[in-house]
Amino acid sequence: MGRGRVRLGEVLARRGRIVFLRRPESCALGKGHPMRLFLAAIYLVSLTTMAIGQTPAPPSAAKLSQQVRIDAFESHKRGDNYGIASFTISNDTDKPLNAIELTCWLNDDRVHGTTVLVWPTPDAVSAHASRRFSDVNIGLVGVDSRSACEVTKVD
Repeated sequence: MGRGRVRLGEVLARRGRIVFLRRPESCALGKGHPMRLFLAAIYLVSLTTMAIGQTPAPPSAAKLSQQVRIDAFESHKRGDNYGIASFTISNDTDKPLNAIELTCWLNDDRVHGTTVLVWPTPDAVSAHASRRFSDVNIGLVGVDSRSACEVTKVD
């Protein structure tokens, strides 16, 4: 072995003893393989992004349908093909409801649902109380369709 560069795996020996094992100069810090660092950074960022995407929904959004719900839902089709609904809103929250946003759909097709805003009159739905709503327009309905609604937002 001569002087000069030592390749990975080569061992310098003196008098039959191993003196040291040198790594190639390209493996020294700050030299060579910048692509490995770049790929490692991308990998770590992708792991972080996946972890952020798996965070659960806020607890208030998950509980809204349990705290403010529609009971005794009935609907019928008017002569101009619009659906008219009657239902009871039950408010199990600690705050009165001044406005209620519903999403209504036909035949289990939530993707093409209609947003319906309902304002209680003459005053808000009190905390831990119920209010009956009648003649609420829930949008166009088809022949032999089944309507359904759920509370999506309250104020």
